[in-house]
Amino acid sequence: MSESTREFERAGRKSGRCRRARPRAAQARQRLATWVRELGVSDRNISPNHAWRHTFKQVADRAGITERTSDYITGHAHKSVGAGYGAPTLDDMAGALKKFPRYKLKGS
Repeated sequence: MSESTREFERAGRKSGRCRRARPRAAQARQRLATWVRELGVSDRNISPNHAWRHTFKQVADRAGITERTSDYITGHAHKSVGAGYGAPTLDDMAGALKKFPRYKLKGS
């Protein structure tokens, strides 16, 4: 990268005109976190999105969803290189999610 390109990028960052796009997953995670905070979860020591992953893994295990499949659904790292081979298909994951118990919400 040339020095003039670096200077252009630095100037753009300072002005807010040159930002690197955040991945869509990060954007969605931030919107969800903002929504949860608006619901009243204000304790900064609580990370609702991460806590939900823990809850999902626990409930998935009780529902008979394999650890491998729940790891793929939650985006957890594989325990070994070999575990990353032959990923579950979308149909596999959809079938696993059908085993997941449904939550009853007020007004529904």
